[in-house]
Amino acid sequence: MAGSLIKNPGGGLAYSGGYVVGKKELIESAASLLTAPGIGKDCGLTFGMTRQILQGLFIAPKIVEDALKIALLFSKCFEELGFDVIPSTKDKRGDIISAIKLDNPKILEEF
Repeated sequence: MAGSLIKNPGGGLAYSGGYVVGKKELIESAASLLTAPGIGKDCGLTFGMTRQILQGLFIAPKIVEDALKIALLFSKCFEELGFDVIPSTKDKRGDIISAIKLDNPKILEEF
């Protein structure tokens, strides 16, 4: 399995990055393909990006916090206007995604 570090953990500052998890021999094989044979996963941060990646990891919690606050603010505003919002402002959030139910096609067009 592989994933990206470009979004939240990178704080929007990391140009590239990711992780690979799985069986040791598969990780070694992937690391050799992604870097160079013999260097593998032991090369650490590359592309002269150590500062940006570490800065991104430092800033990421604040960026995620702000995104959650904004999602909650807009959810509350639309609830106050009478719209159904998923998740509601009373529900526990695990993501910044919010759905606003615009039941009327005319309201959707105006939105």
